[in-house]
Amino acid sequence: MLPKLRKLGFHIPQDIRYGYPNNSELNEITEVDSKRKSDFANLVETLSRAGFTVDEKFVEEQTGVKMKGR
Repeated sequence: MLPKLRKLGFHIPQDIRYGYPNNSELNEITEVDSKRKSDFANLVETLSRAGFTVDEKFVEEQTGVKMKGR
């Protein structure tokens, strides 16, 4: 498709690529990421219940969820 557009006069650099995401791959990535975040949340909860303090910034970086103090 890109070569045809170039022939029609569109300026498209040669190193440009395009493609469509594979839904099953995206779903798998989402599932793995969700499981990782869930496992991390369980770890933080377990540590908190055991009396440890977990750095809020670290939790934000790992989960992408903004933390607010109590």
